Amino acid sequence: MLKFADVAMIATDKIEFVEGNRDVAENHKEKMKSLIEDYGFADTIKVMKQGRRYYALEGQHRLRALTELGAKEVPCSIIDWLDAEDFDEVQHFIINMNAHNKQWSLYDYVKSFADSGIEEYKHLRHQMIVYSKTISNGVVATMYDGVKRSHKQLKEGKLKFPNREFSDLMIEDISKMVSQWGKRKLPAQALRQAAFMIVNTNEPYAYLRAFKLAVSNHLSSSPEPIPDGDDSFAFWFENTVQETYKLLKNVK
Repeated sequence: MLKFADVAMIATDKIEFVEGNRDVAENHKEKMKSLIEDYGFADTIKVMKQGRRYYALEGQHRLRALTELGAKEVPCSIIDWLDAEDFDEVQHFIINMNAHNKQWSLYDYVKSFADSGIEEYKHLRHQMIVYSKTISNGVVATMYDGVKRSHKQLKEGKLKFPNREFSDLMIEDISKMVSQWGKRKLPAQALRQAAFMIVNTNEPYAYLRAFKLAVSNHLSSSPEPIPDGDDSFAFWFENTVQETYKLLKNVK
């Protein structure tokens, strides 16, 4: 049976944001303000009612834009078929509705599941924030889930850490490397591939040590950055990191 939401004008000061949604991005909000100023507002904010309050499930950028433009009330679609006490149901609705508008970033997914109290996501969100100046969120995710791209399990709330202790060590070490050499010489795509390869080896600690030494040798002797193309990085890894790993093992 099809579900249809009632539409009503609701005072903006009665609408709150809900946990599990993404943060408001200032640049996207400003874009919404400009569009609304130029063309008007011909949409609705999707809300859920709980008691006397309403919670924005979809359209929070537009709601913030409208509020800043002076709107005292806005047209809303009232979603009355969700269980407000069921975080998973509400979160699932939020993700699927919002993902068709401004695409969710990895951080948006991580924040959403962290809000639900899942420890892996709370830790990953913390690490993304702490290391944001040196390491991209995509690289951080790869360090912790061992997946190079897409991160399907992460986006479905099924994130598992292969080795959290090692990932904590790796992110600290690689952050220091980026601080030393800079992002131009250690591009994010190269770090993503390195993280993927190292996490998925049988000896990640040894390969991390070999990677650090190989990077230092390369950047100390060459003005060229670490190659970041898939094929070029794989060739570099096989001919530098793996050789360095073998030398370190022989030294022992």
